[in-house]
Amino acid sequence: MEETEVQEVAVEEVEEKKEASPSKETTQQAKYTDEDVNAIVDKKFAKWQKDLEAKKQEAEKLAKMNAEQKALHEKEQLEKRIAEYEKKENIREMEKEARKMLSEQKIPITDDIVSYFVSEDAESTKKGVEALTAYVNNLQEQWEIARNTGKTPKKVAGNTQTVTVEQFNAMTYSEKAELARNNPEEFNKITGGH
Repeated sequence: MEETEVQEVAVEEVEEKKEASPSKETTQQAKYTDEDVNAIVDKKFAKWQKDLEAKKQEAEKLAKMNAEQKALHEKEQLEKRIAEYEKKENIREMEKEARKMLSEQKIPITDDIVSYFVSEDAESTKKGVEALTAYVNNLQEQWEIARNTGKTPKKVAGNTQTVTVEQFNAMTYSEKAELARNNPEEFNKITGGH
């Protein structure tokens, strides 16, 4: 009997200590309650089960396919790949033709620029090349106009006008003054420096 009494006393002391000192759980507020944790775990588990079920259904679908259906599926995949390669080849041919058309117009072009206006069909590519050609020609005309616009220099080295004595005598006073201003050497030669 003494043993049981000692055990009861020890249990009572432990319980008193627990009541006297607050536990860590009571001093810190829990971020999640047990119900919150259970709800989160249940959601994750449900999602996992749904994904697993979808994979199983796909595997069963493939397993149920007979050889003919599998062959048809593979054929469809190959046809898609062939169509994709044909599209790339058509574009490559259109790029080649566009470069040829532009070189005939003496317009140098890079592959990067060609790719902007080339499409799968010839008509659209031709329209793109014509638009680019028109744009380049328009720019060239604008450059030529800008270059040719402006004032012509009045006196250019080596571009002197020779005047005979008869022409000088037929000139008006203002024309003689302009000759003296623009071509003093010729003026002095005719007038003797006067």
